[in-house]
Amino acid sequence: MIGGGAECSSGIGFIWLVRSIPVNNNAWYGYCDTTENIIGKITVHAICQ
Repeated sequence: MIGGGAECSSGIGFIWLVRSIPVNNNAWYGYCDTTENIIGKITVHAICQ
């Protein structure tokens, strides 16, 4: 893996990306938080060689 990233989205309130980090050498981890008690969406990308 040579890189990666994450993106959060929500239809209500505010949502932000808390953590976006590589895991070992073959995965990417992302974590979001929100100001409301709702379900948000996270999209995580891992760029592999």
